[in-house]
Amino acid sequence: MPMAEGSPRRRQPQPQPQQQQQQQQQQQQQQQQRPKGAAVASRGRCRVVTSGTAPGGGVGGGNCAVAAIQMGYTATMGESAAAFAAAVADAAEAPLRALEGSSVQRRFLLFPELVGLSLVWQGVDTHRAKTPKGILIGALWAAGILRVLAQLLWDIVMGDAVRYGFAFTCLRALLKCRGEAMLEAYAAAFAGLARRTRSYVVAGSIPVPPLEIDAEGVPRIARTSSRAKLYNTSLTFGLDGKVVSQVKKAHLTPPEYGLDEALEEWLTSGVAETPDGIRFATLICLDSFFPSCYGQLRAAGVDIVFSPSALAGPASAWHAKWDGKVPLPRNLPAEILKDMGVVEEAEIWDRHALQGHLGKVFDQGSGQTEQRGKVVYGVSAFASGDVLGLPFFGRSRIVVQPSAAQEKTQKTHLAASHDEPEALVLVF
Repeated sequence: MPMAEGSPRRRQPQPQPQQQQQQQQQQQQQQQQRPKGAAVASRGRCRVVTSGTAPGGGVGGGNCAVAAIQMGYTATMGESAAAFAAAVADAAEAPLRALEGSSVQRRFLLFPELVGLSLVWQGVDTHRAKTPKGILIGALWAAGILRVLAQLLWDIVMGDAVRYGFAFTCLRALLKCRGEAMLEAYAAAFAGLARRTRSYVVAGSIPVPPLEIDAEGVPRIARTSSRAKLYNTSLTFGLDGKVVSQVKKAHLTPPEYGLDEALEEWLTSGVAETPDGIRFATLICLDSFFPSCYGQLRAAGVDIVFSPSALAGPASAWHAKWDGKVPLPRNLPAEILKDMGVVEEAEIWDRHALQGHLGKVFDQGSGQTEQRGKVVYGVSAFASGDVLGLPFFGRSRIVVQPSAAQEKTQKTHLAASHDEPEALVLVF
């Protein structure tokens, strides 16, 4: 309740010794209730779970760690390159602190899908703009309204309004005009994080035109290819801040139909490898639902599969059943469609995404003898937070998938919540 001007301020009551003792007892009880083998610590807005060393057979030898960063998205993180870099560093702080003093020598940090989208409104004061409409106007002004209009007219002439619809065509024009500024801020934040922490950083994704990686490992919007395309692109930065992997999303959800699918490009994208032989690849969100993707990764001898993901909507949707009212993505596998109206969103991800497919594809001994005795790790990071009144949700996870030859079952480590910022760390 606001105080009237000139009214005396009340002194805050100090906790009594009895109250302090009760608080200490409650904290001890909470620590005793934590699962054995899992150390939990709070780092600001993040809750870190260190799951301990995975079953034998892993490539890490106890010196490797993966972190699924369930980053809390905000509108303000896209206001400037500095604000974005600060938000990225803040989100990574908790898992990095959790690994301080450990024997871990190789770190992988995974951020959620579309983490770079908010950079479209760089230069906009979101507190002054207040509404999504105000922020959109600010983004148009920052990009140059005449420039965006010229791009929009050109795209309409080229048939984009027919191909994507007028609303998506308008958004495409804005993203194309802001692409270079978005990419520069995105790359600077994640490359800087990778260099400072000597970590491999799987930098979620960002919607941009086609990219090329120059001789210095810096991503740039391709000059030799047409800018008519826009892709949901994920970059991975190595220990020196150079790009070591570029992956474009192959299967799109309805809100992404203003972007372009990249099935052929995904098929030709290589698997990245560390100097000590750890192979890893990225499946962006919905791509993790398609079995064909895993077959290729298995044949390539992948050790870690990363899946940056994002779901937007009320957090209650995580425990709601698919009812057909929300448009479904195109060409979903038939086994997923059978669960419509039967299974909750959370279980859909358990059965048909990273967790389910690692068990189906990698838990096989025939045909790929080089995979026998091998442990494969799957890491999925969802977004949380709220951007312009649009909440994000989803429960991050790390999956440990032994091969059939090891006679061990799959083990999955889950984030504590599906709508709060936190980080999940596994040492193996």
